[in-house]
Amino acid sequence: MSMSWFKFVRCAGWDLNTCPGRQLKVQYDEMKTANCMNCDKFFHCQGNYNAVHVCGKTTINIRIAKKISDCREAAQDASSVDSQEDQKANKFGREGGST
Repeated sequence: MSMSWFKFVRCAGWDLNTCPGRQLKVQYDEMKTANCMNCDKFFHCQGNYNAVHVCGKTTINIRIAKKISDCREAAQDASSVDSQEDQKANKFGREGGST
């Protein structure tokens, strides 16, 4: 699925320049470097985990990580099954990876 970078950056805005934004970008870059088929859920989860738990588990960091993740999915097809699964992985990571 192709992502509209313009739509993503417009949505995420300055939050990309925060600790959570940088943590999510690191995992995005790692995902691209790994070039691993069917591994994206791991990177979604890890990125959101790091965005919250490395940057500090504050309501602001949780909000920023969720916003950036929502913007990424909105820049694709947020109603697709893959996008919904991405969001589950995002939430799982933000919550610390516990069930």
